[in-house]
Amino acid sequence: MAALAIGCGSGGHTRAQPAPGVTTFTGGAFDQIPRYPRSEPLGARNNTTTIAQQSFQATAANAEQVVSWYRDHLDGWTVIEAPHGSGSTDFAGEWEAGDRRLRVTAGPAPALGSRSTIQFSLLVRPR
Repeated sequence: MAALAIGCGSGGHTRAQPAPGVTTFTGGAFDQIPRYPRSEPLGARNNTTTIAQQSFQATAANAEQVVSWYRDHLDGWTVIEAPHGSGSTDFAGEWEAGDRRLRVTAGPAPALGSRSTIQFSLLVRPR
């Protein structure tokens, strides 16, 4: 599974503004998304003005279980892309609520623990 890296360099882009007509990311919106049980964050959340992303590890699960859990626990979200396999062991899905979209990707990460350790990422962005 490819990792998504979002960051802010020290290049002094503190005055950069979003493009006209682009909704900016609403602070706290990421915190309202439920987190898969038996999971722990892998590092800090990455934020920009339009995107928030964080990766987690989950134990005693597989990628399909993690993404399907989000399908079943995202009250008020509409399915844009139903949970599906994207390769032999990776899964993904995408949902929409109000002015936000959530993409969940998951795949095995045996380097993080046992063979039943999964790495999954939540990516929230404007519609």
